[in-house]
Amino acid sequence: MLHRISRIVVCASSIVSAPALLAVPAMAANTVPSTPAISTTLNFTMKEIGGGIGYEWGKGQLSYQGRSYDFTIGGGGLASLGYIQVQGNGTVDDLSRLSDFDGTYWTVKAAAAAGSGTGVAVLENQFGVRLTLHMKMQGAHVSASVMRLRFRLVPTPEEAKGDILR
Repeated sequence: MLHRISRIVVCASSIVSAPALLAVPAMAANTVPSTPAISTTLNFTMKEIGGGIGYEWGKGQLSYQGRSYDFTIGGGGLASLGYIQVQGNGTVDDLSRLSDFDGTYWTVKAAAAAGSGTGVAVLENQFGVRLTLHMKMQGAHVSASVMRLRFRLVPTPEEAKGDILR
């Protein structure tokens, strides 16, 4: 009986940087951070459908410097078949300005899910902002592709009127 196949997502940047990750604990022991790290997190829901070309869409909320910001997700890749619903959360690294979150994120992935599964993805955008996403999935889906996902901050009503700039 097959009850669960876990989704596996591989990111090219995590493969390239694996040796560097082994050196981080040794370097961290010799350095003292000058400022405390700002915890930047996100939560999201997303759906993916594929019939050769895959498309993903969803929405979420970013927690940055004590405030919450809504965002949308859209994009996809090639070689995708099936449908899944995803719930997830994650961390955001190297986000120095809120406006740098808004962008196109890339990853290389191979995934399979039947029933339910879990997965991890690492994506990076054109500003060097890196998302590490932890996901729970429901559905049946198989894919192997280079993914391009657009994360876009949703303007608040004040921003939409032009009253506030980020």
